[in-house]
Amino acid sequence: MEERSFNFKSKDGLQLYGHAWDISKPTGVVCMVHGMGEHIQRYHHVAQAFGRANLAFWGFDLRGHGHSEGKKGHTPSIVHFFDDIEAFLLEVRTTHPDIPVILYGHSMGGNLALNFMLQRPSKETSLGVITSPWLRLSQPPTGLKLWMAKFGARFMPALAQPNRLDIADISSVKEEQEAYANDPLNHDRITAGLFMEINGMGAKAIEMAGTLQTPILLAHGSEDAITSASASEEFARAAPENMVDFKLWIGLRHETHNEHTKEDVIGFYVDWVVGKLRSS
Repeated sequence: MEERSFNFKSKDGLQLYGHAWDISKPTGVVCMVHGMGEHIQRYHHVAQAFGRANLAFWGFDLRGHGHSEGKKGHTPSIVHFFDDIEAFLLEVRTTHPDIPVILYGHSMGGNLALNFMLQRPSKETSLGVITSPWLRLSQPPTGLKLWMAKFGARFMPALAQPNRLDIADISSVKEEQEAYANDPLNHDRITAGLFMEINGMGAKAIEMAGTLQTPILLAHGSEDAITSASASEEFARAAPENMVDFKLWIGLRHETHNEHTKEDVIGFYVDWVVGKLRSS
């Protein structure tokens, strides 16, 4: 497996950082959209697992994350994220023009990848892997907190605040919690504008579930205290028949790929993609 970093420009001129784990003559390319506050190189072990199955793995740091430019934890609009994903996929296609693309999104990235497939459907995307998507939070804000978020999004959309993430909710594995806390590329910033955009788009995805045209694997941990597993189940029930394979990981937290059973979890995701590609 050959690793390399690259940069590409967003539609509005930001320099975005990408990373590729490439192999010779892959049968498909997995394109990763990471979660809130993290960065693409946290998925190195996931990339290696897909590589062993003859699948290339590419990803990029979202604007305001990792090595990419942009205000931490902010986007001017959800459309900017969609444009960034589109620019990234065009970059992937310069190297891999003719093989299937599998769009893989986790957490906030799961929201973005899912909504991208729903709102910008393309024959370029053959499959989707969506894990722990932010369709609803496990404890959504209500009352005064929700009012303040709406007020901030309207009048101070770029004001960044701590996201109040409890690192213990990421994974039950202490080493994974410590690695997250000590990673200098992670951050805890989120703006009111970004929060309201993503929160609203989660509800929009459930509303549009019946229009899904791309087969997906939708997975969630039953003990996820960050994003709602029941919202994922709701999406799966509302989607067209045979479009969603739903997997509930009993006892696992938010980052199913970083739990104590991560080899089995990642292996399941890889096997699902390989099986779908073989049957297509």
